Amino acid sequence: MTDTTPTPMAASPKASACDVQVPSGGAGLAEAVAKATTGARLCLAAGEHRGGLLLDKSVTLVGDSGAVVVGSGRGPVLRVDDDGLAVRLEGLTLRGGVSDAGGGFAIFGRGKVTIDNCTFSRNKAGMAGGGGLYARGGLLVVENTTFDGNEGRQGGAVFLDQALKAEFKRCTFAHNRGEVGGALRASEGVEVALKACTLADNTGGDGAAVKVSGTKSRKATVAFDHCQVADGALVNGPEIPGNVSARGCTLPASWKTAGLDDRGGNSFK
Repeated sequence: MTDTTPTPMAASPKASACDVQVPSGGAGLAEAVAKATTGARLCLAAGEHRGGLLLDKSVTLVGDSGAVVVGSGRGPVLRVDDDGLAVRLEGLTLRGGVSDAGGGFAIFGRGKVTIDNCTFSRNKAGMAGGGGLYARGGLLVVENTTFDGNEGRQGGAVFLDQALKAEFKRCTFAHNRGEVGGALRASEGVEVALKACTLADNTGGDGAAVKVSGTKSRKATVAFDHCQVADGALVNGPEIPGNVSARGCTLPASWKTAGLDDRGGNSFK
């Protein structure tokens, strides 16, 4: 029988930066998270790790090349519920999560979450949405990350909600599917900036690329900066539109014509 007990740091390219080395297979990751102290850095070996985990303290999960956290099919791959936590993911693939919100990663707590050099693939979300990622409130920073082949009713790849502040840098959204916002759904006072990102081959009935809306008191704000967008549809509102801007981007012609409502303060330069 393979021993999946987390062990003190063993030699690896990231060894000097890790508190615990987590072997692949079995329940090793769950045990490591349960025993981790606040601020611990857990390094995941290449291979599959069992997901369906609640992160209930401030931790960093770092994956060696080929480290995959796999969902059980009965909830998010990873979840954060508590406010005030600082959680960081590096070099991981999150795959196979199925949930009402955030099949890959569901962030309900209002803290700070940082995601760098990760992949969200083949995750699904139901009514709430965010096939790859759902986040509300707090601060979210995502860099060098790919969302590919995720599905969600609202936000095939990502659903941002409830006054969240988010930044995406050098990210790719491809082959995601959603009824409302194939790649991204921004709502309820969200402020999101996308910098040097690529959106391609996403599909959705109400916004193949992006759907933006909010409430009368909390409009969403979405800013694209030097992004490449190949998808054909951005829907801003029109019932309660948000504020959408783009600077130095390659955009579909439809973004400047159909499907937009200028009451939302659209600006394309």
